[in-house]
Amino acid sequence: MNLTSTQKATVLFVLFLLASAWSWMFKVTDTANALPLTLFYLTITINTFFSVKLFSSIIPPGDPIQIIIDTILILLYFVMAFFLGNPITFVFFTLLLFITASTKYSFLLNQLPHPRLLKKKILIDLSGVLMSTLTLGGIILGYSWISTWAFSIVFIIANILLFFVWPLYRPDTKTVS
Repeated sequence: MNLTSTQKATVLFVLFLLASAWSWMFKVTDTANALPLTLFYLTITINTFFSVKLFSSIIPPGDPIQIIIDTILILLYFVMAFFLGNPITFVFFTLLLFITASTKYSFLLNQLPHPRLLKKKILIDLSGVLMSTLTLGGIILGYSWISTWAFSIVFIIANILLFFVWPLYRPDTKTVS
């Protein structure tokens, strides 16, 4: 079945939302710890909708490396939803998600005629690596509550900026010859 980029994005968005709802119903026992992670997860899910919508329309289908990386990314989203009530595990898998996403777009740099878009996406994902690493450090040092709230608030602000001030999800208007 060949889905359009919007259909792919919508299917993943709904599945990730259902996974987070399932987690809240059956896994989350400490809502105080789960709330900032859930806000982060909902924000990254919205971001992912637009990312999948754009990038699945410009990445050639059938590339085995991209299929493997996309599968890993999808699995990481489900694992993150499963651990919404466990800050250290959630943030660890978020770190893996940002590392994997950075790798995905790095592999595409010489394959797609959108170098500026890809470089911005890589830089943003590497910022997610840094933010996740700092949050893990805060959790390990015993500052879980403040670390996860800061993590979520900074991420939400960054996404507002990426959607409304410096829009990310637009293909480059210039192509490489």
